[in-house]
Amino acid sequence: ADHEVLGDLVLRADEQLVGPDDGREDLRSVGALLGGEDVGRGRDQGQRQPTQPDGEGLQAFRQAKGGSAPGQVGFKVAWAPTRDEAVGHAHRLWANAGLPGELAQVLTSPRHFEQASQLVTPEMTAGSAPCGPDIETHVEAFTPYVEAGFDEIYVANMGPHYAEMIRAFGAEVLPEV
Repeated sequence: ADHEVLGDLVLRADEQLVGPDDGREDLRSVGALLGGEDVGRGRDQGQRQPTQPDGEGLQAFRQAKGGSAPGQVGFKVAWAPTRDEAVGHAHRLWANAGLPGELAQVLTSPRHFEQASQLVTPEMTAGSAPCGPDIETHVEAFTPYVEAGFDEIYVANMGPHYAEMIRAFGAEVLPEV
């Protein structure tokens, strides 16, 4: 390949991981296929990784697993040299992050995500994830997951600046939480 895809990956409904440059327009906004349902069952039986700092859900998961299971959570950020650039990347690649309420949990196909994402404005996307290089913004987004008691917190960048995001989180965000 003429490029290395490490960030901006999309998980399709059939569980194939694809990048944004594969030319398939129908994969542009596949959507957040992760939610907080079925916490007591194994991943092969329907468990989904949570995406919200839900301490009560984490406790329910641990009780169902006998109390010793590690709590894992994941969330997205948009890191870029400017907030406007970050919002632009997030909106282009993951506009469905701005869908209101539980809508992203009930859509059943990539096509439905694509259709619903057309209703999301850049402002809605900006309000759904930390965007830009402001360290305090990212600390404020990360801290609730720590406070909820999660053991493993996975952060994915929406956009091409994932290496800069990783460096900034390691040097400046994580020491603050």
